[in-house]
Amino acid sequence: SFQQELEKPRREYSRAVIDYVSAGDTLNDASAKRLAEQALAATVAEARLREKHFKKLLGALPAKTAARYAQIENKIEAVLRYETAAAVPLVQ
Repeated sequence: SFQQELEKPRREYSRAVIDYVSAGDTLNDASAKRLAEQALAATVAEARLREKHFKKLLGALPAKTAARYAQIENKIEAVLRYETAAAVPLVQ
């Protein structure tokens, strides 16, 4: 299912965030680059999955219903990302 497929990129994103927070003041440039790239790759993978599943929805539902579903999913994801962003300090 869509939610199951999203687990992998979400887990990868979370791992990058956890590793960043765990590094704290010891974060160096190489680690910052690696973790940022991991987080970005996970975000891109998630976007590709959303696109794939939206196309499937369009095949099964009217466009307005599919769009509404996509909007709801995006709003839920925005709340989750906001909560994560609020809890994670900026790189120093």
